[in-house]
Amino acid sequence: MLRLSELSAVSSGRRSHKRREHPRAEVGWPVTVISYKATYQGKTVNISRGGVLLHLAHQLELGENVRLAIEIPECLDAILAKAEVVR
Repeated sequence: MLRLSELSAVSSGRRSHKRREHPRAEVGWPVTVISYKATYQGKTVNISRGGVLLHLAHQLELGENVRLAIEIPECLDAILAKAEVVR
């Protein structure tokens, strides 16, 4: 799970969960994760205004700061964000 700290675009979710601060949308969008070590490709599992759960072949370090480029297949835009690995 990554906590988003800065977004340049926002995706609005359609599902809500009462214990969450922000509603989550279950989406499997392509994502590029850029860390200080390398660049990784993966997919989102779900996303909200405050965080994103990713499926990656590589495990990121807890507390690591990364940059994300999440492609939105239905349009030509991408979500660009800074994030911190929180679990």
